[in-house]
Amino acid sequence: MMSWRTVTARCLPMSLLVAVCLMTAACDPPSSAPPSEQPTTAAPEPLGAPRDGMPGTLEELLAQGGEVARSWQSGARVSELFIELDEGRDWAGAQLTYLGPGADRMLVVTITPEGTGQERPTLATLGLSAVSPEGLGEVPAPDGLAEPDALIEAAAGVLESCGASGGPSGLLYATGAPISWDAGAGAWSAPPVWTATVFASGAGGAALDPSSGAPVGDGCVD
Repeated sequence: MMSWRTVTARCLPMSLLVAVCLMTAACDPPSSAPPSEQPTTAAPEPLGAPRDGMPGTLEELLAQGGEVARSWQSGARVSELFIELDEGRDWAGAQLTYLGPGADRMLVVTITPEGTGQERPTLATLGLSAVSPEGLGEVPAPDGLAEPDALIEAAAGVLESCGASGGPSGLLYATGAPISWDAGAGAWSAPPVWTATVFASGAGGAALDPSSGAPVGDGCVD
């Protein structure tokens, strides 16, 4: 699926603190000391898990972006959602693109652990046209989309079989809007539908059904 964006893509070192207790003559006898606690090991997070400070689910991400979009323009619709992954495959940030009915700009909401920001680039500077209210009504709502962790897990084997370079670095949900809007004809050159693409950190990617995670065709993206 075509997208207006150029996709670009931290491991936190862990340390162990060792406590040392020095015994003195005033210490309690060993028999009165409490038993030492056994160390516990945290369960590993799945690939594609949100980083601390990020919304925890796709629904929460869309809700946070939607608040900004509603303050921008009534009737705005999300047309793209890109999630950037860090080296540990956690969500490093997200960008949601919104179109407004007849608006000559689009709204790009950026969400990171540090906060939320927005940009409003003009469509003309990207060689794109405003979508009519009727046309925007044909852009489907993001209903039934699989969670990012499920799609990233599903893409692992596809990326390997396609010979992609590097592991997953980003996930793009896209409808094709507004690129496929033909302003002259007042219609879509291709109906907007949700797709999902997982990009590799080096080159290549995997095209997946955004609901089931099944590969689309052979699943390979150049």
